[in-house]
Amino acid sequence: MSVANQRTVSGFPHVAWRTAGDVAHRVAERLKASMPSPFDGLHAIGVDETSYRKGHTCITVVVDHERHRVIWAHDGYGRDVFGQFLQTLTPEQRASIRVADGDGARWIDSCVGRWRRTPNACPTGPTSSVG
Repeated sequence: MSVANQRTVSGFPHVAWRTAGDVAHRVAERLKASMPSPFDGLHAIGVDETSYRKGHTCITVVVDHERHRVIWAHDGYGRDVFGQFLQTLTPEQRASIRVADGDGARWIDSCVGRWRRTPNACPTGPTSSVG
């Protein structure tokens, strides 16, 4: 099932294609549940926005500096988008982050600065409790 499509697999063992799909979904869920979260053990992150396509459509990217990989990306940029990233983290995961850097963009500096002063709060828009 890992190298063939659902229809092909359903023809070999003489099972319905829905059954083959159900088996594949169960296996995928078990594998997903056994994998550690990419947000566990974060100590140093980098935040940046980049544009793609003409018209400056932006995406915000968060990287784990220690593991050298992208751990989160979302359309748009600004405090609200970074707040969405912080909301995906548990309080323990947020508390484990010791270094957060960016490229000097004002929204990154202000957002990280506010979040560092109140690590358990997430900066999510004008009604934020972060001060």
